[in-house]
Amino acid sequence: MSEGTMDPAGMTERWRGTLGEHLGIEFEETSPERVVARLVIRDELRTVGGALHGGTLMAFADTVGAVATVLNLPPGAGTTTLESKTNFFAAGRTGIGLSIAPARRGSVPADCRRRPGAANVRCER
Repeated sequence: MSEGTMDPAGMTERWRGTLGEHLGIEFEETSPERVVARLVIRDELRTVGGALHGGTLMAFADTVGAVATVLNLPPGAGTTTLESKTNFFAAGRTGIGLSIAPARRGSVPADCRRRPGAANVRCER
């Protein structure tokens, strides 16, 4: 299902009752060119050691990536995550933000990666 465009508050509302709401994901920018979201780290999302649980971070990235994908789909098309891999460089202990901008749009799977030293995730096809 293609969304085209949706304001950030509408996108946040759309995720009510889902894992995205449980995680506390809030969208700040939602357009076909770029999606920006934030996640406040709270105790329920931490490991016993106090760091952000890696599964939380992966679910956050997958959710924001899904929104970026849906905003670029043609009418009647759908999407799913085929594969996901995450490299962790340090434990998260405060709120985090994520920005995703598709590098190319088309009908083949996207390869979304955060390049070393980059603040944003880049998706290529």
